[in-house]
Amino acid sequence: MVKATGLSYAKLVLTYSESKNLITIKTTHPRSNVLLGYILFKHDRKKLGTLELTNFGAAISRQNFTMGGTTKDSETNQAGQHGEGLKLASLRFAKENYQVRLQSSEVNCYFKFDNLSELGCNVVVISRKKIEEAQKKISNPRGMLADPVTDVSVIVGEPGKKLWSKDGKSVKSKKIPLQKFRQWLKMHLYPNPPRMVNTPRGDLILDPEYAGAVYVKNLKLKGILKSQRYGYNFRDGETGRDRSILLMPVREKAQSINAIWAHAISPKQDHAQRLELTELYTNLLIKNFNRYDDVNMFGYRDWPNNQWIGDVWSHLRKNPKIFYYEDTAGGQEASEIIENNLKREPKSLPTSFWELLKWGLKRLGTTLNTPQEEQKALFENAPIITGFHTEHAQILEWMLKCCTLAYEGAESKKYIFVDGKNFDIDAVYGGDGWKINNKWLNNRDAHLGRYCIASTDDFSPDDSSTDDYFCYHLVEDLWTTMASQLQLHSAEKSVFLDGKVKTLLMNTPRKGMRPQLLRGTTADMSCDCPSQRVRMSDHYATFTDLDPALDYIPSVSGNYKDAFVAFPPPPSKPRALRVPRKKIVGTPKKAATASFVLGDKVDNSGMGWQSNLPCACSYELYHAGGEANKNVLIGLPPEHESRKRKRT
Repeated sequence: MVKATGLSYAKLVLTYSESKNLITIKTTHPRSNVLLGYILFKHDRKKLGTLELTNFGAAISRQNFTMGGTTKDSETNQAGQHGEGLKLASLRFAKENYQVRLQSSEVNCYFKFDNLSELGCNVVVISRKKIEEAQKKISNPRGMLADPVTDVSVIVGEPGKKLWSKDGKSVKSKKIPLQKFRQWLKMHLYPNPPRMVNTPRGDLILDPEYAGAVYVKNLKLKGILKSQRYGYNFRDGETGRDRSILLMPVREKAQSINAIWAHAISPKQDHAQRLELTELYTNLLIKNFNRYDDVNMFGYRDWPNNQWIGDVWSHLRKNPKIFYYEDTAGGQEASEIIENNLKREPKSLPTSFWELLKWGLKRLGTTLNTPQEEQKALFENAPIITGFHTEHAQILEWMLKCCTLAYEGAESKKYIFVDGKNFDIDAVYGGDGWKINNKWLNNRDAHLGRYCIASTDDFSPDDSSTDDYFCYHLVEDLWTTMASQLQLHSAEKSVFLDGKVKTLLMNTPRKGMRPQLLRGTTADMSCDCPSQRVRMSDHYATFTDLDPALDYIPSVSGNYKDAFVAFPPPPSKPRALRVPRKKIVGTPKKAATASFVLGDKVDNSGMGWQSNLPCACSYELYHAGGEANKNVLIGLPPEHESRKRKRT
């Protein structure tokens, strides 16, 4: 049928039916619905019957009766290349005293033992009368009646015929038990097929009764393979003469089985069936990778089709609450990242399966992220944070600018802060700059998990009320992470630059609750702003020539090359700098003295000595130092109020 129609076994339509005393299997053309052949088993009340197999429009030649004689030796898509099937089957039937009659080309051929226990074939010409009677019964379209001239029929189990047994005794032929016929049907896959999925490369047999079964071109091989969880029918392949094993290399068999599954789970299949099969195959891969033939991935890197890996991965990802990761030694860390940062349920995959997914998805143009990589990708797309209102945040940003300017190659690099509350990431470099976790903008959050010497004193970084206090070791910690991601220089040069930034940070002037940690306040100015150089031990500098009407911003740094300028406070006028007030208590011998504020205007009327000043009437006096009865005054012309200058 396959050769005559040019169709594969899978495309032929087989219809199984069973009535009270009759079992029929019809083979029809898929398009024309024309009957091509049939199998008929008719039995009596005792469930004993006769079997007929008929192929329309066929013929048999003399060479087919010899061992090895066949017309299908070069037909790779059909069984029967060894030319022994008919003869061996006849031998087996004869041993069980079943008569075997082959009807074709106007003759009947009887296979039976002679009295010497040798299998022979008696050929008897069919009379013209019988041929004509048979042909008169044939209808158009064809029914289940054979033409002794144009068809080939094999009839087994005709009763009452004289035979010789295998031990040389005369016996009568017998019918075939119904139960035995049902067993024979299982040797061929299609007469009464189990639940299975047809694919171009073969059939996946899902019926549990067929687990471990192997069929080649629809005919079953001997035995059951414990290395298989399901049954398979291969379209191509060769077997030994006893049909006990499949003559197929391990690599080729693995690829063939995978090709069957790949087609079965492809999106082209029925949706419900595809989901079921994908679930089955995925579970096999996870739990039994390379353990069973069903999921033997030997040589998978050489297989032409990788799309099935994408189908399996899509199935795994259908539950967005689960995040898969490789089950390695660092699994505990990965699990914690998934639960705490990604807010998903961790589920591990065996390393062998993980590597297959990673390899296949890469070739499909997608990536398989580890928890760390997924966290980084999400962090890079986190919302940007703007508006730094606390002094802590402002100092941090200021000092990071200093670090980038001091680190060769990082001068043009930018950085932004992103919402990183769900990520255990400090900073990520990409493109032309960094994305930094906004936890660094909060004093308490930045200190989590970090040692701080201030916490051993009165100050505790865990106290949210101290957010205006700034610990400079935080800049060093953060910058160390940022600089390590640049990879701009050799190891030797990187060590030098890291040490440079660390030293400059350590010597940056700063304010703090521990005065002994203050480094020094020197200046190296290139403009005409008032400046002073003082010892590092002084911790302050006093300017006496400032205009009390102007706003000044102190710029404090070390007196050496590349020194960092300390974060400046808001601009202020000198008159706003208050002398610490002390409680003034008078005594009988000395009147109480009043306190004042530097820059306060002095009421000089009635002082008596202003007439001694040149043009005293044109000056206004302001407190500059001393006590009320020992004033140091500054005299300025009245028009100074109209002068507006901005100094930075």
